[in-house]
Amino acid sequence: STPEMSTLTGLTYRQLDYWIRNRVIPAYWIIGDNTPGSGRARRWRSEAIEPLIVAARITRQLGRGTNLSSADMARVIRNYTDGHLDFGGGIRLTWT
Repeated sequence: STPEMSTLTGLTYRQLDYWIRNRVIPAYWIIGDNTPGSGRARRWRSEAIEPLIVAARITRQLGRGTNLSSADMARVIRNYTDGHLDFGGGIRLTWT
């Protein structure tokens, strides 16, 4: 459920919900119906945990003074699941 994912990742329920509604989080990470306001608890795939923990850390590191757009965060999450993070300026972290 989203409250459980919130506990696991350190992201707030509202942040997760916002990212889902704005397509920052890939739809395939949600199992079943993802209709906003459906009254059903969202169920998450296990592969969503690690990239969302990274997203939470990035969000915390930026703090309140710096904003990362939803599009930028979606790119970070997409690249993470592809096995790399691009930080710009030719800096790229890759893993297998």
